[in-house]
Amino acid sequence: MVGDPQARPTEAAGQHAVAAALDKSPEATPSISHNTHTKSHDTYNHHPDLLDAKADASTETLTQLTPRTHASQHSTAPLAEGSVGAGTGASVGKLLGPEHTMKGGLGARAFAVGKLQVGAVTAVNACGNVVDPTTLEPIAGMRDETGRILDMEAAMIEQAAHLSMPLDQGRANTTISCIITNARLTKAQATKVAQMAADAYARTIRPAHTTNDGDSIFVLASGEMSIADTPPIDLIGVVAVQALEAAIVAAIREATSLCGVPAARELGTKQA
Repeated sequence: MVGDPQARPTEAAGQHAVAAALDKSPEATPSISHNTHTKSHDTYNHHPDLLDAKADASTETLTQLTPRTHASQHSTAPLAEGSVGAGTGASVGKLLGPEHTMKGGLGARAFAVGKLQVGAVTAVNACGNVVDPTTLEPIAGMRDETGRILDMEAAMIEQAAHLSMPLDQGRANTTISCIITNARLTKAQATKVAQMAADAYARTIRPAHTTNDGDSIFVLASGEMSIADTPPIDLIGVVAVQALEAAIVAAIREATSLCGVPAARELGTKQA
C-alpha cells in the first residue's frame, strides 16, 4: 500500500500546491506580466501576448495570468493543455456513440483583480457538447458524418420516446475541475466558491450535470491574502466562473485528434 490513509496534508504543503498553480513561490512573490481581460473570443486564445495592465486608480480591472507548471519564480513553461494528462482520453458529445464524438482535453486559465488571484484547471470529458459562452456557438460535440456539430439537447428531445439514460459504461463521463486562489477562505466559503464556479459548466456544456456526468469542482485557498484584503466571497466566485469558463474553452481549442477522434482545431466549428 502506498501512503498513509490517516495522514493529513500540512498547511505548508497546501500553500505550496496553490502557489504552484498560480505561478507564485511561497517564499517570494515574482512580478507577473498580464494583459487586460476583455470578454471576447481572443480571451480564450492560448497564451496571448501579455501586456502591462493600465487601469484608472479608482477602479479594478480583470487581468489574465499565465498558469505555470510549478512554483518557481524562474519557471517560464506554461502548463501544457489539450490532449495531455487527464485530457488525453477525454471526449465530448457522446449521445450517438464514440464514432460521433470529438476530443475533450485539459485546460487552465487564471485571472487577477487587484491583489486577488483565481485560477482554474479542468479536464473536460463531458457527455454534452461544449459551446463558447461569449458567442454561444458550438466548439466541439456530437457530430454527423460530415463533421457538423449537432444540437445534443434537441436530439435528446427528438429521441424522447426511446431515450435511455444513463448511457452505457462505454460512454462514462466526468468534467473535473479545481479552483485555486490566494484568498483566505473558510471551508464553508470554499464550498460557496465551488457552488458558484459550477455555473461555468452550465454556460459552456450543453447539456450539463446529466446522470452520465460525474461533475466535480474542488477549491484550494492558500490564505496568502490577509483577512482585510480578502474581497467579498461573491467576487471570488464571479472570477472563479470566468476562469473556469475560459479553462473549459481552452481545453477544447488546445486538444488534438487522437485515435480517430477529431479535435475542434482540425474540424472547425461547423454547426448543423
